[in-house]
Amino acid sequence: MEPKSGEVRRRRALGTEALYRIIEPLDGGLVLVEVIRAPGLEPGAALRLTADAVAGMEVVDPAEAPAAPPEPARVPRVTGEAQTSAPRR
Repeated sequence: MEPKSGEVRRRRALGTEALYRIIEPLDGGLVLVEVIRAPGLEPGAALRLTADAVAGMEVVDPAEAPAAPPEPARVPRVTGEAQTSAPRR
C-alpha cells in the first residue's frame, strides 16, 4: 500500500509500539515521517524511512490515531552561580 501524506502507521516489535505520521513520500524509495510515539525517539522528530519499511507497518484508523504531540513544557534554566547559605572565604 502506497503511503499517503497525513496517514498514521504503527510498528510493533519486541513488545514495543511505534507510531509515525506520513509527511510525504520522497524520491529514491524513501518516506519522510514524523514520530508520534516511539521508544528512544523524540516526538515530533522527522525521519526518513525506506518505503519498504513503511509498507510493512499497519495503517492506523484515523479515529484511533492520537493528535499531534503537545509542545513540551518550557522549564526556565537557572544561570549564574549557585547560592549557598555558607559564607565564602
